[in-house]
Amino acid sequence: MHAVVQLPPMPVATDYSRFVYAHPDNPDLQVKVVRPDVLADYRRGDVPWRKRLRRIGPYGVLLRELRESLAVRSRHPQDELPLAQVLGCVSTNLGMGLLLRAQRDADGALSPTLAQALHRPDAARLDLPAALDRLRDALLRYGVIVGNPKLSGIVLVDAGSTAQRLVLTEGFGEKNLIPRCSISGRFNAANTRRRFARLQLQLRRRLAPA
Repeated sequence: MHAVVQLPPMPVATDYSRFVYAHPDNPDLQVKVVRPDVLADYRRGDVPWRKRLRRIGPYGVLLRELRESLAVRSRHPQDELPLAQVLGCVSTNLGMGLLLRAQRDADGALSPTLAQALHRPDAARLDLPAALDRLRDALLRYGVIVGNPKLSGIVLVDAGSTAQRLVLTEGFGEKNLIPRCSISGRFNAANTRRRFARLQLQLRRRLAPA
């Protein structure tokens, strides 16, 4: 019988539906779980009727990322892919979660998100817009299905190198009821370009002098 992982009191990252925690026993791992308030909404039935009918319940957001990671990594098992490495599922004191490989910089610290990197004193030198374009191109090359990418869901790795590399850590996987991105590579590519065009505009606005 597998032990339930007791997560630390504070997450290292959060968004509207998920928390990411450092693994208590392995600093190279992280655990992504559904936020307790989201789980509580489902228990009360305080969600749209379409979501209440889903057998997977509140865990659909994790299932999408697990499926997409499996789909892409099964085709390219030896490549350095532009999305978070999902290692499997784990039981925690906050429910089921995804086990992830932590992204760290050369000094061993957690890699900053793109939103955090904007506040670095060397942000201009990093040429983050070019790095974001390279991430988009890598996602297109591997056919990754992109959902709703955010600056807070992309991390900066290899920050000491001349060509920065970004990794998508959330917001990937098919969300459409009719799986158009899965059915059509052309539709998926157009969707990725459209979403990254908006993200690039947001990034450039944040970088513009006040």
